Amino acid sequence: MKSFARRGLSAIVLGLASAFFLVPLLVVVWSGLAADEFVRFPPGRPELSSVVTFFEDDEWRMSFWVSIRIAIVSAVLALIVGTACAVVVSWASRAVALVLIFFIIAPAVIPIVVQAVGLVGLGRTVAIDGIVLVTLGHVVISVPFVFLVMRVAVGHVDVVQIQAAQVLGAGRWLTASRVVAPSLAPFMLVALAIAASISLAEPILAIFILDDGSATLPQRSFQGLRFSFDPILFTAAAVLVIITAVLLTVSLGIALVYRRMAGSPTPVQSHGSAR
Repeated sequence: MKSFARRGLSAIVLGLASAFFLVPLLVVVWSGLAADEFVRFPPGRPELSSVVTFFEDDEWRMSFWVSIRIAIVSAVLALIVGTACAVVVSWASRAVALVLIFFIIAPAVIPIVVQAVGLVGLGRTVAIDGIVLVTLGHVVISVPFVFLVMRVAVGHVDVVQIQAAQVLGAGRWLTASRVVAPSLAPFMLVALAIAASISLAEPILAIFILDDGSATLPQRSFQGLRFSFDPILFTAAAVLVIITAVLLTVSLGIALVYRRMAGSPTPVQSHGSAR
C-alpha cells in the first residue's frame, strides 16, 4: 500500500514538474504560430503564415542562418574537446582526474557575462572575427555538458572487447573505428544535440560581441524585446523551441533505439547507474 502511494506521489510530482516546464514552452510555440497582428492571450489559431513571414524577413532569416552555422561548428568542436577530456580523465589517476574535472566544469559555473568580457578583450587584442569569437565562447560553455555525457560513455566502453580485438590483430585505428566508436556513437549524438541546443539559445555572448549586421537569432529577439514588441518575436522563439525539441528528441530516440538493439545500457540508464 505504501509502495503504491509512493508511486502515485512520484507520478504527481513528475507531472507537475513537467507541466511547469512544458506549459510555458507550449504557450510560446502556440503564440509564435498564431497569425495575430498583436499579442493576445489566448493566441489565435496556429497557422504557417507566421513562419513564412518570419523567413521572408531578410534580417530574421539572416540571424537564423547565423545561429545555425554557429551552432553546428561549436557543437562539433565541443564534442571533440569534451570527448578528448573524458578520455584523458578516464586515464588519469584519481587526484589528477579531480583537478582536471574542476577545470573542465569551471565554465559551467562562471557567469557568462565574465566570459563575454574576456572574449571582448581577446577580440581587441587579437584581430579575430566576431562570429569566430562567439563560436569559441559557445564551445567553452558547451564542453562541460558534453564532458559529463561522454564521461559516462567512456566509462561503459567494454574493455574486454578492445582486448579481444587487439588479440585478433586489430590495430589502434581499426579497434577505435569498429569497437570503440559504435559504443560511443549514441552518447556522442546526444552530446552533439545538447551542445547545439545550448548554442542556439545563448544570447549574451552575441550581444557583447556581434553587431546588428551579424546578429544571432536570440540576440535579435532580445533587441526586439528591448526596443519594440512585434508578434514575430514569438515566431522566432517558437522556431528556436521547435528546433531544440526536435534535436533532443530525435537524438535521444536514435540513441535509445541503437543501444536497445545493441543490448547495452541507454545513456539515460547509464547515467542513472553511474550515480
